[in-house]
Amino acid sequence: MAATSGCKEPPPDLPIWDTHLHLLNSARLPYRQNRTYTPATAQPADLLRKSPATNFLIVQASVENGKEGVLTHVRDLQEEYPERSFRAEIEYYEASTGDDYTWSEAHLEALHGAGVRCLRLTLSTDGGSHRIAAAVQRLLRGQLGEIAGRQAWAVSMQLPLQVWNALSSFLES
Repeated sequence: MAATSGCKEPPPDLPIWDTHLHLLNSARLPYRQNRTYTPATAQPADLLRKSPATNFLIVQASVENGKEGVLTHVRDLQEEYPERSFRAEIEYYEASTGDDYTWSEAHLEALHGAGVRCLRLTLSTDGGSHRIAAAVQRLLRGQLGEIAGRQAWAVSMQLPLQVWNALSSFLES
């Protein structure tokens, strides 16, 4: 006997998103010198041929030498496939780490115009979960949270379960 649904309307025709993709081409966009591994090449044509999605979130891979690779892919894909939507997720680093990221209003607008819609927070998982959770809270209450809120960007964090547990009351508030 087949199961029936009480819903009389067909499901809505919603856009399909493919939301965590890496495009890698070390011949065109060299990898970081101090990377821990070397991935295989992943070309846009392969992605578009295999995915039924019309919307894509291209993610900066840890082996990439900064955010320029993912931004280049998004720009090129937007030009070549205007009927599809391409967005970028880039890594967020604190200004105190000495990186070359600047977070001026003009720079944020340029990143938004380039397709950035998500910042990935990457933290060392060394140390206790409460110490890491406190660092996440400080960042979300500070510049990272301000940027995400002002630009209406998402924040992505890959953290151990114990850290998420330590963050639970903060995230509920």
